[in-house]
Amino acid sequence: MAFNKTEEQKREYLQRIINLLQNIISNTDTSIKEHVDTLREYKDYLWSNKDIDPHEIRSMRESILNYFAIGENVIDKRKRLSKVLANPYFGRIDFKENEEDSRIIPIYI
Repeated sequence: MAFNKTEEQKREYLQRIINLLQNIISNTDTSIKEHVDTLREYKDYLWSNKDIDPHEIRSMRESILNYFAIGENVIDKRKRLSKVLANPYFGRIDFKENEEDSRIIPIYI
């Protein structure tokens, strides 16, 4: 399997990966903002409706905790992808078995 034989192909592949990572990070930014806005709405609802049923309060608190946990996961994902974006290309190993007529297999790490 020949994969990105030339330097130009490697650079194009790297740019595609960088663009993909940037798009995903951008989407996580949007998702984080949506989570913050929703949590703010939940908080405002609880504060403005002090006479609501205790079961509804408990349900809202559970929803808030679940939504908060999901938001934390999105933030962690964004941090991991930002680290990868700083160094998106790790390396290549050309693997060849000891047999004389075996082909070279490039493995990207």
